[in-house]
Amino acid sequence: MSFAIMRFSKIKSLSTFCAIERHAKERNRLKHRTRPENTATIINNKHYDKDTSLVDRFKQATNGISYRKDAVLGLEFVFAYSPEAEGTFSEREWIKSNLKWLKDTFGDSKNIIHFRFDRDESHNHCHCIVIPIHNGKLSARHFINGKYALSHLQDTYAEEMKKFGLKRGTRFIDAPEIPTARHKSLNEYYKEASQIKNKIFEEERK
Repeated sequence: MSFAIMRFSKIKSLSTFCAIERHAKERNRLKHRTRPENTATIINNKHYDKDTSLVDRFKQATNGISYRKDAVLGLEFVFAYSPEAEGTFSEREWIKSNLKWLKDTFGDSKNIIHFRFDRDESHNHCHCIVIPIHNGKLSARHFINGKYALSHLQDTYAEEMKKFGLKRGTRFIDAPEIPTARHKSLNEYYKEASQIKNKIFEEERK
């Protein structure tokens, strides 16, 4: 059986929004694009617009909301599935289900400021950014505070993915003996991508 994959990282500064946007726009320079003939697709609805910057969209979503300087400004999610599952279900329906899970989990589609489907890397996946607003306040803690809350996110996501034949991985709280091997965090991913990009620039200048 194939697995549903969901992971996320915290966005703690406006400059991180800019870095995410720059990474998306300069994809043609990234060596890990193993299928460049497949273009990335921005998924739009009435609440977010690919022609508006992420910083502007964040400001629109938080208009009138005060928050601490150390607050988590956003959550960036990556949704994917085991490589062997590719082609076994409708990508369109899978994308719609990911968007539905975000709306159900975070309460309002206005809080989703970015949703992109990437087909040009080794595995198809979605990048999504959510502004964690709860009861009119910026509150990531409400959604991700503690390992049980994180486990609940994985549980509800896996439930949404069942119809595609995708299952949840072993819960960490049920198997504390699991070794420390893990997926790269999104911060590590962007750091590695930036290093590759800088190396390409240096080679082009020679």
